[in-house]
Amino acid sequence: MFSADGSAIAIGQQFSPYVAAYSWSGSGFGTKYSDPATLPAGNGRVVAFSPNGSAIAIGHNTSPFVSAYAWSTGLGFGTKYSDPATLPANSGNSVAFNSDSSAIAVVHNDTPFVDVYPWSTVSGFGTRYSNPSTLPAGNSDGVTFNTIN
Repeated sequence: MFSADGSAIAIGQQFSPYVAAYSWSGSGFGTKYSDPATLPAGNGRVVAFSPNGSAIAIGHNTSPFVSAYAWSTGLGFGTKYSDPATLPANSGNSVAFNSDSSAIAVVHNDTPFVDVYPWSTVSGFGTRYSNPSTLPAGNSDGVTFNTIN
């Protein structure tokens, strides 16, 4: 996944440190950023940068199933945010921030199959929103936000 400004690329990976991030330019890969001080808990399945460039989230296969960090172009990973108070029910198969970086969604393979939280660059995960009135029909492997005009 590329950062919103295109200056970094992050990759979820099967083995520790479970996520890697590199600077990126028109000539390709640059220097690898330092690993997060507190690593994700398991295999990095998916990575998402917040559109405002202030955070990076990793969905993984071990509880708490999602980890989020402050992000700074040029500096890389910052402090890990606290885990959500209500954790996703299973592996974070996909994560996405909405367009103004005020919400984050995590999808997984157990009911309710999708969890959405308010997001703040100051405090991280907020209290999980209520489930949709009609739940997804089963295992969820992708999530994105879209603006409807």
